Amino acid sequence: MDEEIPLRVGQLEARQRRDAIDIGASQALGHRQMLPCGMRRAAVAGTWYPADPEALAREVDSYLSAASSVATTDQVAVIAPHAGLRYSGPVAAYAYAALRHAMADTVVLVGPSHYVGFEGVAIYEEGAFETPFGPVEIDEACAAALI
Repeated sequence: MDEEIPLRVGQLEARQRRDAIDIGASQALGHRQMLPCGMRRAAVAGTWYPADPEALAREVDSYLSAASSVATTDQVAVIAPHAGLRYSGPVAAYAYAALRHAMADTVVLVGPSHYVGFEGVAIYEEGAFETPFGPVEIDEACAAALI
């Protein structure tokens, strides 16, 4: 319980400043462009993948068009590599190509903390994630159910 307090305080402080923290970290990523309260910053846009939506779409589309896969609609989970897009994109495209015709109510991203190590897991409970394509809303009911 005591480990949870700094996490919550860090999240609240970052939201008040309208910047974001890495999930699980109490260290803010800094004061760059102000985002709406509750928006988690795209921390590595422009470094590990293009920040420009058109450039990002072209790169992702090129990987998906090269991926051959049997598309099904009964997928319940996808495990795909997570690294810089130019490194993992060509391989990840095969996992995502299997979902070409699938519909999802909720998408859950599971990944490591990029800045601070900690035990357990953390979840962004509300708001949205900033992406080059625009904000992606958090499924707050799903997040609450997981907590």
